[in-house]
Amino acid sequence: MVLDPTRPQEQGPSTPGDPEQPDASQGSNGRPMFPHPQWMVGVVLIFAVLFIVAGLGNPVWLLIGSPFILVLAVYIWVWLAARG
Repeated sequence: MVLDPTRPQEQGPSTPGDPEQPDASQGSNGRPMFPHPQWMVGVVLIFAVLFIVAGLGNPVWLLIGSPFILVLAVYIWVWLAARG
C-alpha cells in the first residue's frame, strides 16, 4: 500500500493518552505528567521501595538502587506539587 501525501489520512479512534482528550493524569497543559506507561512507572517505584528495604540491611543496595530511589523522590515531589 502506497500512502499518497496529498490525501488526508484517516485517523484511528482516540486513545486514552491522546492529548486532545485530557484526563485526570494529565497536567494543566494537556500533556501527561509522566509520559511513560503507568505499568512502567509502577515497576520502577516498586524497585525503589525494594532497594530502600534492602539498603536497611546492607547500604550498598542504596547505592545500586539510587536511580530508582531518585525516580521515587521525583515522583513524590511532582505528585505533591500537583495536589497543591
